[in-house]
Amino acid sequence: MTLILCEIYFTNFFKRQLEYVAWILLTLINSKRRLRLSIGIGQVQVKHWIDHEFISDEILFQNLKQIINPLVNYDLVKEIVESELNYGSIKLLSKFRGEARLYHLKLFQAIENRLNLLDSQLLHLRQCVK
Repeated sequence: MTLILCEIYFTNFFKRQLEYVAWILLTLINSKRRLRLSIGIGQVQVKHWIDHEFISDEILFQNLKQIINPLVNYDLVKEIVESELNYGSIKLLSKFRGEARLYHLKLFQAIENRLNLLDSQLLHLRQCVK
């Protein structure tokens, strides 16, 4: 969830629409650059969408449906995070964006800290309610 919230902050709706168009055009001309393009709410690189078998390496309406679906994005991000648990934040962020810039890393860590705090507060509240 932290990664998705962080990426939503950096990539607005209009930019995501441009990325979908770029992905389609790069696929049409069979450019290898398309594999490094980050797409979807989670901003996962196309090569990871394909490697984790969430889409095929073709232009299909089904692929676009997958990429724009927030639940599918969540499932893919979760699968990547769970498969990369030994990586630190910088390595993990680079899986999505190709690189992790300092501001991006700081925002990611701030969101992660707030979500962890929220989790602990919810756990405490549940215990108090019992």
